[in-house]
Amino acid sequence: MATALERAVSLGSLTTVEAIEARGARDREPRRGALSVRGVSKSFPLHVRSATTVKQHLRHPFGGRAREQFDALRELSFEVEAGEFFAIVGGNGSGKSTLLRCIADIYEPDAGEIDVRGRIAPFIELGASFHPELKARENVVLVATLIGLRPSQARRRSSDIIQIAELEEFVDMPVKNYSAGMEARLAFATAIQVDADVLLFDEALDVGDIAFQEKSFETFEALRTEGRTVLYVSHKLSTVRRLADRALLLENGRQLALGEPEAVIEEYVRRSRASQGRQIPRSAPAPFAPNAGYPPTPSTPLPDNGAPPSRSRGRVKARLRRFWDATVALAIAEFRIRYLDSALGYLWALGEPLLMFTVLYFVFSQVVHLQSVPHYPVKLLLGVVLFGFFTESTVLAMTSLVTRANLLRRIAFPASAVPLSSTLTTTLTFGINLGVALIFALLSGIVPTALWLELIPLLLLLLATATGASLVLALLYVSLRDVRQIWGVATRMLFFATPVFYSVQAVPEAMRHVMMLNPLAVVMVQANHALIDSQAPTAASASGGIGWLAIPIALAIAMPCVGGWLFARSRSLPERI
Repeated sequence: MATALERAVSLGSLTTVEAIEARGARDREPRRGALSVRGVSKSFPLHVRSATTVKQHLRHPFGGRAREQFDALRELSFEVEAGEFFAIVGGNGSGKSTLLRCIADIYEPDAGEIDVRGRIAPFIELGASFHPELKARENVVLVATLIGLRPSQARRRSSDIIQIAELEEFVDMPVKNYSAGMEARLAFATAIQVDADVLLFDEALDVGDIAFQEKSFETFEALRTEGRTVLYVSHKLSTVRRLADRALLLENGRQLALGEPEAVIEEYVRRSRASQGRQIPRSAPAPFAPNAGYPPTPSTPLPDNGAPPSRSRGRVKARLRRFWDATVALAIAEFRIRYLDSALGYLWALGEPLLMFTVLYFVFSQVVHLQSVPHYPVKLLLGVVLFGFFTESTVLAMTSLVTRANLLRRIAFPASAVPLSSTLTTTLTFGINLGVALIFALLSGIVPTALWLELIPLLLLLLATATGASLVLALLYVSLRDVRQIWGVATRMLFFATPVFYSVQAVPEAMRHVMMLNPLAVVMVQANHALIDSQAPTAASASGGIGWLAIPIALAIAMPCVGGWLFARSRSLPERI
């Protein structure tokens, strides 16, 4: 039976100090904290004048600097113990979703610290992360991989997820044809499959019909039984009453009440009615002051969601694995979206460079009369395929962050995986086109030699150049939307400055050394020497020696490193897209 002191705490009739002492007296055994939030604040800039193009920056070089701040979170501090169901309530704009995004490492707090012990999985508007053109199973595998499952696990559990969502009859239907309830059920069924210690939910139980909502309640009860820690944002107060162990009330980013759900809900309702002009008299003080609740538990901050410092090598391995899984999953989804798994789509991926080759061959062989170059058709086709890969990968990656903004704002995964997935998708198409070019070379009478093995390092050099340019362009496009037009002009200039349709011997020697500083030119010249004409100049001789050749090679290697470094520094990226 509860003591009088405990009843007083639950009814909110004690002051902050008394509440803390009462709870400490009631529960002396050490608590194992799952989550610690200490002094967290988060603000968003309100731009007076926002410059999003190079033209606007030139016209207003000092524009966009004067700004006001919107304080979404203001010095929040609380602890959540392992196995606790912790509810967060408040009106629209009170900071609930921002708090979840900060805990999930989607947003970076401006001040304060957040320590999470164990693996965390956020489910913030998860249904909005589905791609409308993909089918249910494809969306399940993609989203489940992004939120933490290995691709093999996601594929293995996809049938169970669809069964839980009660969508077996609609598994082959694109999600764009789903109703809002069907999509929400699929999202919830996907979310609960992730093996995480701390789960963040945003309005997860207000979906589906009554039967499915009851199934959702049973699922949360099972999570509590398993000892999972749940942070749950909801406007549905009956859900908070039924499930929550404790509740937190936010208003305008401030922490107003923290403690027993019934007392917090009472304060929330009282303030909501008061804001509507219906002041309700209060017979007792506010149920909880900002820092009431469980006493802070002494703990050592644990980086990277709780992995011990001695396991730093394992953390790095897990990060790299997660980065690779996300990149591959996004690339596969993008490949399916682009070609819609149709034969016509795959044929167009092959036909586009062939059409470009046909036009260029007619112009430069019949009009300009360049057929004196040995095996000119093969050289031209190979050049078109190689340069086309660079152009297509950079153009697609440039807009990828903006296109995938919904994912980046809702799921915590490496943002650099987005532009790299575009490059990987283009690599799949490039492999098909390169195979056709090599077959064309064999049919033209070119005999393979050991020099053909040089194609491997050349392709790696090309891939490094394309990857680095893709990463930098993707970041630039977030802030400067006319980078697309600028890059369109730049790629045309680069095409004519690269020996794609002409031989490097035709370039004056003084200009040749400058042209060979371009890594693409190195790839074209050496590929022509190794695959087509062994008598043609090598990249080293065209550059003026090994020393000069080292410059474009170093540039190609440095570009992805610079791109990765820029992404590592852009921790506020989801906020700016």
